[in-house]
This record gives sequence, C-alpha cells and structure tokens, in this order.
Amino acid sequence: MVNNGEAEHRAEGDAAAPKGGGGKAEEADAAEDDKAPANEALSPDGIPVPALPMVLSLLGMSALPVLYCLSSVLFAFLVEPYDSACNSEVCFTAGDYLKRSVDERVKPCVNFYDFVCSGWDQEYINDASSSLTLVNLSVYLPGESNNPPNIVKAKSFYKSCESSFKEQMDTSIDDLKAFIKNDLRFDWPNVLPNITIDELYRIVVELQLSYFVHPFFIMTFDSGMVTLSVSTGERYHPWYLHYANTAQSSFRLQLINDVLNAVFPQALPVATASNITTLEDKLSAIRISEDELLVVRMKVLSQNPFVKGWPLLHAIGNFLDSAQKRLLSRKVTIRVGDFAALSETLIMISDPKYVQAVASYVVWVIVETLGRRTSPALRKIMKDTSVRLKTTNVTDHVFRGDVCYHETYRLFALLLDRHMYEKFDKTTLVRYENVVDTVKLFMRAQLEDLFWMDEATVRSMQKRIREVISEVGILSRFRYRDVEEPYNRLPDIDSTMPFTTLYVSVSATLNQFVREKAYRYVYPSEVWSSVPTVRYVYPHNLLFVPLSILMPPLFARDNFPTALSYGRIVTQIAYAIYYEGYYSNKYRGAETWNLPTERKFNSYMDCYNKAFNNVTYEMWDPAESFFRSGALLKAFQMFKIARVPSGDFVLPSISLTPIQLFFVGSCLDQCTRNDEERLRRKALCNWPMRRTKIFQEAFHCSPTDPLGHLPVKCSGLASAISGQYQNVSIGTSFRCSGAASTAVFVVYPLVCSVIVRVL
Repeated sequence: MVNNGEAEHRAEGDAAAPKGGGGKAEEADAAEDDKAPANEALSPDGIPVPALPMVLSLLGMSALPVLYCLSSVLFAFLVEPYDSACNSEVCFTAGDYLKRSVDERVKPCVNFYDFVCSGWDQEYINDASSSLTLVNLSVYLPGESNNPPNIVKAKSFYKSCESSFKEQMDTSIDDLKAFIKNDLRFDWPNVLPNITIDELYRIVVELQLSYFVHPFFIMTFDSGMVTLSVSTGERYHPWYLHYANTAQSSFRLQLINDVLNAVFPQALPVATASNITTLEDKLSAIRISEDELLVVRMKVLSQNPFVKGWPLLHAIGNFLDSAQKRLLSRKVTIRVGDFAALSETLIMISDPKYVQAVASYVVWVIVETLGRRTSPALRKIMKDTSVRLKTTNVTDHVFRGDVCYHETYRLFALLLDRHMYEKFDKTTLVRYENVVDTVKLFMRAQLEDLFWMDEATVRSMQKRIREVISEVGILSRFRYRDVEEPYNRLPDIDSTMPFTTLYVSVSATLNQFVREKAYRYVYPSEVWSSVPTVRYVYPHNLLFVPLSILMPPLFARDNFPTALSYGRIVTQIAYAIYYEGYYSNKYRGAETWNLPTERKFNSYMDCYNKAFNNVTYEMWDPAESFFRSGALLKAFQMFKIARVPSGDFVLPSISLTPIQLFFVGSCLDQCTRNDEERLRRKALCNWPMRRTKIFQEAFHCSPTDPLGHLPVKCSGLASAISGQYQNVSIGTSFRCSGAASTAVFVVYPLVCSVIVRVL
C-alpha cells in the first residue's frame, strides 16, 4: 500500500521527468516492461495479480446488479400472494355455474356483458338470485321437525303444491274456473254482452288487493294507510312479450287459444284471442315515463280534471270496509308514479267500445298468471304449445321444475328468510356483518364523489347510510311480531287441498289480515318478491337484506373467493342505496335532495350522458350508471382491504384471477333473458368499466378496445367544488377542464380519475 507522501513524491517525479533525462526514463520503463512477464505472478485465470482488483471492480459494476435483480425477482415470486383453487363442493358448484354463464370466446374488453352472460342466451340457465334462494329452500323446507307453527304452514303449502304436480287426478282447471266464477263473481264469457265498466273495475281492484294479479297497474298502501301508490310500471307484462320468438303474433294467438279452450271448452266468442293480443299491443304502446309524478290528496281527485279515474276510486272505496273507507276519504294521499301512462290506461279501460276486449283480457291475465303458478294441466298445455312452435329454448326456464319452491317463497318470503337465518352458520354471519360495516364506510366515502351537493343534502344522505342494515341487525330492530301476525292468524293449512284453491285462499287471507293492520303496518309489494333483493321496509326506514342471497353456491366462507362475494354483495347493496338516495327523491318524493343539488346533478349528468351515449350503449338512466360505476371502484378498494395477504382463492374449472372474478361477480346480477331489458342491463354492466383502470389492467385492454379508457371532460368542476366546501379533500371520477387556481389536479394514466384538493 502506498502512503500519501510517497504518492505525492512519485507524482512530482513523473511530472519532472520529461524536462530532463527523459530518454533514460523511457528506456528504464521499457526495460521494466520487458522484465514484467518474467518475474510477476499470475492469477489462476491468467490475469496479473496487481490488475485483479480492477477486474473484480468492473465485474461488480456490471454483473452484480444483474444478479441482484434476478435474486429480487426470485424473492418477489416466492413471497407474492399465491391464488389457489378452492376444492370444496360449493366451489365446484359455483365454478360450474360461472362456467355455464361465462363465454371465454368473447373478448371482455370488447363486450363484458356478453363475456359474463352469453351462457344465459345459449343454455338458459336459471336466474342467479332466484336459484340461490330456491336451492336453499330445498335444504331447509323438507325433512325437519319441531318447526315453528308458521314454518309448518309454509311446509304444508309447499307439500300441497308438490302433491298437486305428482297426482294423476288434476283438478286445477276446474278449480281455476270455480275461482273466477264464484270467488270473483265473474261469469266469463256469459257476462260479456252485459259487462259494465264499474264491474270491470271491481274485478281489477279485487285482483290487485287480494290475489297479486295486476292487469293494468299496481296499487299499494303504506303504513297506516297514509299513502296509496299507483303505478303502471310494474303491471302485468306477459312473459312471452319479453322474447323475440314468442312475441310474434302467431305464437301468442296459438297460446291464448290453446289455454282458453282448455279452461272454457265451450265455443269461445269470435276473435277472443285477437282481441286480447290487440289490447296487449295497445298497452305495450303506452309510454311509461317515471319522471311524471303526481301527489295529491284523495279528495282532489273528485274534481272534474280527474273524471276518468272516478270509477277506480269508487271501486277502491267499495272494496274496503267502512272504517278503512272513512280513512281513505279523509286523509289518504295518492301518489301516481307515471300519471300520463295511467291516464291513457284508464281512458282505454273506460272506453265502451273496448269493454268486452278488456273483460277478455282480464280473464286471460287471471288464467295465464294463476295457471302458470299453480296448474299442472295448464303448464303442460303451455309447454306443449312451445314445443309445437319450436320455442322451447325460451320456455324451458319459464316452466322449470322448481315451481313449488318458487311459489312458496312468493307468499312466505319474510318467514323463510328468517327461518334460514336461524339455521345459518354464525361464523358466516359475522363475516357478513363486517361486510355491511364496510359498506357503510365506503358509501360515506362515495359521498365525497358527490362534490356538488350542499351540506344539508350530504347530511341527509349520511343519515340514510347509517340506516343500512342487514337481517342480522334487523332482528333487534325490525318487529317480527308485526311481520308474523298475519301468518299467526292464518289457519292451519291442509296439504291435501288442491294447490290452485289453496293458493288463492292463502293469498286472499294474508291480504285481508294485512289490510286490517293497515293502521299500524302494511308490507310493500316487493316484500313478496320471488327473487330476493335488497328490500326497503317503509315504516322502519330500513334496507332489508335477505340472507338467502348470502347462501351457497355464490357466497360461502373459509376457502371461497373473496372477490366473488364482494363483487356480488357489495355492488347489490350500493345499487339499493342509489335507489334510496337519488331515485327515491325523484320518484317517491322523499326529500333527500334539494333543488340546487338536483339542478347541479342534472347538469353533470347531461355532460356524462353526452360523453357515453352512442359510444357503446345508450344509458337508460345516467344517474344510475354514475352511482354504479362509483360503487364499483369503492367496492374494489374494499375487496383489496379484505383480501388475505397470502393470496385469494379462485374457482376450479374456470380460468379467472381474483380481480377478474370480482368484475364478473359485479355483473352477474345484470344477466337476463329478457330481450326488452337486455340493452339497459348491458349498458349498466359494460360502460362503467370504461372508467375503471383496474378492469383494463385485469383483462389487458388496449386503448383502442371498445371498453378501453374514455375520458369524461366536464367544465366548471373546480369552481363548483370550491363554492361548496372548504379545506376538504375530494376524489372524483371526472376529468376537468378549465381548472381553477385553487385546485391541484393529478391525472393517472388509463383511468378517468382526478384528485382534487381544495386549498
């Protein structure tokens, strides 16, 4: 090793050498060079020993970083989360379900709805939510003992249905005819020459309020008979009009003739089937606009402008008992959700030239609805017609074999949901309670996306979110004694009774008891929904989440994909909150939003609609799409937090990563066979993905793909924010133009996302 003094001395000597005696120095150097190979030791690689440190240094600068990178990659590979396939029975069932639904031949970046739902068109698999409930009913209904009395009634109801569909002697057609003639006092077709408009309204109201049959509109009372809601939006719409093949006039005429000839074997009146199809077409042509809302006191409807509605009001009054009639005339408010459509419908019903056609149409609605639900003979006739006209690819799922579970759940939904809760695995309930808690957190966070809201509106929305509960929480707050009281008063059910007769008897009795309790509590119509969804319980201002949607095969604990659970459940709850926020304000009159908030929201939705319309699919409701896409992003954040650090589970037999499973789960509830609904649901599934960077990364979308990134530019955003809030940090999915000086924008690639910090 050379010290500093020696180094300086050598440097000075080297520098002075050329000035004198330079030739001798060069000769000496040359001589030393000639001697070096002879007396210098070599390394094993043939590298001179003094040069070895330099070589090693060069190797360290070049090779070691490469080795370090390789080792880092190997380490990351060893420690990164490992997604393993779950091998439980429920996972195989869920995997089989998704495999039948998902079409891997479709590029998800081109059409995600078709990627998720193509199997519905090809195989006509059963509806996810409905199948889920019915599968669990098949577990909990048969074979149990020591059940509560009301569950015994539900089981007897189911047994009556099952027996009716197995017995050789089928009396359902005679029972249905007796119901029409005796219970409804409707002697069709003999009554046709003398039928009156008042008589038609009497029958229509009784069908509405006793038997869950809605030919022209739906009527429901809320708690205490304070409000009567009338809407045409959910009226009877024949299943065969939902599909292109069965909506053809040839199929409809043949089906109506075959069924009515079986029920009324005497010669039908001339042109009965064509009169019914003509009326169907007229009703379908009436445009239903949910934006048209009328809220008035009942006494206002006695004024001349509402003269076409007088027969309906008289029929309602005549149907109720004297105490309810007095209550109706004094303080009841009527809410019409689509006033123009209802007016047009009432005008048609009241037109003397249509009175016989209307009567025939009402009979057809009764026969088709109750026959499809309760009559083995009529279901067979309908299926035979479908086979003969080659439409079984549509009708197989309409007349599927689980009709008894389906109809039992229709009339005993709340009881059966509670029964399943009591049998439910409590560890799964704990997991679900955590999900609901997280839902509330992410919905509060989503409020930050609604930057244009005034403070009062935000507080109102936050209150709504605090009231989101699951059935776990509902047990302590929801008065099940009120729910069960009509069932307590329901007589014991004779399971040997023909199912058609039993069905109409139970329907009428339950509705009668509910009306008698109208001073305290009345169920909303959706309580009897045969497909479990998040339900709104009016008197308690609560969202009721049936636990039946949390059962296998699409929800489970332990070794089950967390992604699928969050994709399905969380987005469904968020969807319901949208209805309780924006939608309830718009169509139910709840004062959730004030006028300034409504106007600001509409201005941004105009921009939003223009950005997305005619790009992929036209949005049916921009607000619904906006809330859904926001919920999708927040739900994914929740999934990332809940995901096990060591890796998530994936389903066997289908090659989807956890993140891909999350997005597939979020769209499963949008799958439909209904041709009329498909366009809207396809839009709700597809275009929110255009705002989601995670989706594009998960499925490797390119910017040129139809579901690639699409920026949304809406001006004035920053000024709107700064005018509403001070010292807050808000995340929004809008990209802004015309940025104000008070805002700082950070735009991430491949996602229409802006972080706005108001200073």
